Amino acid sequence: MPIRGGYSVTSEQERIIDHVVAKRVTVVSAGAGSGKTYTMIATVMELIEMQPDTVRLDDFVLITFTNKAADEMRERLEKAVTEKMTKAQGQGLDNEYERWMVQKERITSTFIGTIHAFCSKLLRAFGYEERVAHEAEVLMARRYYQEALDQTLLESLQTPDEVFLFRETGLAPYELKKMVTSWYERLRGRGRQPKIVLEETLRQPHDGNNHYRVAVARMLERLHRNYERVKQERGGVDSNDLLSKTVALLDKQKEHVNKLIGSLFRYIFVDEFQDTDRLQKQIIQSLEPYVLKVLMVGDRKQSVYEFRGAEESILQEMAIEMKVDLLLLSISRRPTATLLEAQNALFQNMGTRYPVLKDLLSNPPDARYPTDRMVPFRYMHVTGDPRDMQSRIDLTKSIVRRYLRQEIDRSGLRKVRLNDICLIFRTNEALQAYATAFQGEFSIQLDNEKGFFQKPEIVGIYYLLQAIVKYPNDVTVALLQNSPYLPFTSPFVTHTKNPAIHPLWDWLRQDTKAKDWYAGMMEIRHRAKSELVPPLLVRILEFTKVREYYAGKGNLQAIANIEKLLSWSRDLMHAEALTLHQFVERLQIAFLTDESMEEAKIGESSVDAIRFSTVHAAKGLEYPIVIIPEMQRPISNTEYSPEFFDIREFGIDLALEGSNRSIIGSSDLYNQWLAQYNENLRKEEARIFYVGVTRAENVICLIGGGYNPSKINQKYWSWKDEVVSAASELTSLGESKVVLSL
Repeated sequence: MPIRGGYSVTSEQERIIDHVVAKRVTVVSAGAGSGKTYTMIATVMELIEMQPDTVRLDDFVLITFTNKAADEMRERLEKAVTEKMTKAQGQGLDNEYERWMVQKERITSTFIGTIHAFCSKLLRAFGYEERVAHEAEVLMARRYYQEALDQTLLESLQTPDEVFLFRETGLAPYELKKMVTSWYERLRGRGRQPKIVLEETLRQPHDGNNHYRVAVARMLERLHRNYERVKQERGGVDSNDLLSKTVALLDKQKEHVNKLIGSLFRYIFVDEFQDTDRLQKQIIQSLEPYVLKVLMVGDRKQSVYEFRGAEESILQEMAIEMKVDLLLLSISRRPTATLLEAQNALFQNMGTRYPVLKDLLSNPPDARYPTDRMVPFRYMHVTGDPRDMQSRIDLTKSIVRRYLRQEIDRSGLRKVRLNDICLIFRTNEALQAYATAFQGEFSIQLDNEKGFFQKPEIVGIYYLLQAIVKYPNDVTVALLQNSPYLPFTSPFVTHTKNPAIHPLWDWLRQDTKAKDWYAGMMEIRHRAKSELVPPLLVRILEFTKVREYYAGKGNLQAIANIEKLLSWSRDLMHAEALTLHQFVERLQIAFLTDESMEEAKIGESSVDAIRFSTVHAAKGLEYPIVIIPEMQRPISNTEYSPEFFDIREFGIDLALEGSNRSIIGSSDLYNQWLAQYNENLRKEEARIFYVGVTRAENVICLIGGGYNPSKINQKYWSWKDEVVSAASELTSLGESKVVLSL
């Protein structure tokens, strides 16, 4: 096999690496399990090997979709460099050993992280151009949004052109808050300015319903103004600001800032580019002329974040706009040869409806042919009322028991274990229902949980660290009041716009009951100059006595979560020696991006457990046996219609339920938007199904229900109908490879 960067690579990987070496821009469509990260690491190593005296690791920006993926890439890069050092040392090549030693030392200063973390880094260095405060002024802005939302709704209630929305929809305040928030987040996720959306909506023809649409557009524009005002006053940013302000910075200051960035970073590599939104795409395009090379890798078939503004076409668009070919990485080592044959039969049929799925994966020359007797692809059906979930749960349990009695070929035959099996679900509701039913009989582990970094005990530590690094900023410490981390309340309003005045800190320094707390904070500030983060966190837990507080409340989960955060800090220190300021920045990104992490396990836990995951949480992972229940779930419900559309050049369209249950707010074009929405939804659901099926390494088992298993339901199309449509292609492979209970 060819060697690049010291790695054995396939002919496809060789072509991609050589393209990066020869060209400025490379765009790659990489299938599931085709070795995207492996190829990126090999490319980095090849560029260094070709010019060992001029190319440095910290010349690279390696952008990943999640912080977990960033940590994994850093570990793999460190391993690759260490192996180079070991080899050089073993061969007595002292100069080469020294060169790789220098590269290893540069890993800590190499940027490896999410696009939000990269934008945060740029704004901290150059953000003054966009009136973004330096590090001492930046805060998490989530609670400020609620303040802006409350103010907006109060103003709308006092505005004649908007108050009728409350009356005619009959929505309770909390319901309207939820709806307005979802609409606002949708606009921002798509890079839309509420002011422009309002202008577009005002230009719509008067059709008897447009006053509803204009009222909503005005409300969203007012919300945006209020939110921006509050953030500017308090020094807050959110995850969208990191992107939008970076775009504005790079656009307005391209001849100054972009050149400086290009002198700091010479290579930009982006993984999972198919999940990039328009703002992120603009950032990469703005920087491309100022760096030596750009590599973008993704899989159009795994673009499943349309609700965040990602678009399946963005990878192809980038290749066209950059005037380069879209290179393919299609050899997959994840599935066995027999499973891949069945998967391709399914996807080939689906490709007739969804052209993006036509790019099939292929086997490597040394493909795995398992020696066990397990059927690689199976569909099981419970005939009956589709509302009867319990019968499908019972079938799923029986299938799991059957698998646990069998042998599986995992580099040799052995018994199937619990942790070989992952149940993957489309919705959290189904996952929770199955998890509850399984808990009494099986050890299980939930992988769908997000929000670890939003838990009160973790938020408290975050605010406390912010107060330490931003001392003497009163706004930061005010967030801690009446929490276990600061159980005192100041006798006055603490907010001030004058950065030279610090009444809250002055009060804490002088108040007798806060004496020990204040002394603890000052001690941490002093120790932070010389100590690593983990011992600083331990000291914080000691002087705040927060573990004792939660113990007194009987909240063992909170204590376990705090200990997990401490362990997380140690893991980060092992990968990279972070200062306290850098750790707080890393923690802030975890907040802003709602990084996925499970809560800590309490009590006895077993590594040998069945995994329960949503499709989105399972993305990027792989399991020997994958079971996907609830295949009959309709992709779209024809009795439900989205209540909000944002159409470029048109503005807002609505379908709100009035107090008399009639639909209000719709334009004459609403049904056209709805048809396009349903078409896009079906395409995305096909890609989500693709992600779920391609998590399997040895076996995929699909389970559905309904009265007629072999009938295709056009009205309520489901993943089951995708399988039924491909029944002929699948069954032609023979019962040793495919079993369909239709």
